[in-house]
Amino acid sequence: MPISDDVILDDLKSAKLVFAASDKTVDCTETDTVLNVAKSNGIVIPSGCTFGVCGTCKVKKKSGQVHMIHNGGISDEDIEDGYILACCSNPVGTVEVDI
Repeated sequence: MPISDDVILDDLKSAKLVFAASDKTVDCTETDTVLNVAKSNGIVIPSGCTFGVCGTCKVKKKSGQVHMIHNGGISDEDIEDGYILACCSNPVGTVEVDI
């Protein structure tokens, strides 16, 4: 489940993204998005609008918490099932995604 919308992310606070299917773990900060970290490390996540409307970058979160502010590109049911939009999800702590 995403964390509360009123959380203020800290660009100095470290986080970690584990890309399970790619067998890659990357250090980042809370203000990085899952999509940007993936792209900068050669991991391809299909994307379109990059601001949470189209839903193209929907990925399964296996563990951890993200701060996700989207614009309707994902259903409440998908969120409950553990999916996130990579373009507008920021890792809080260690997050593992199925990419």
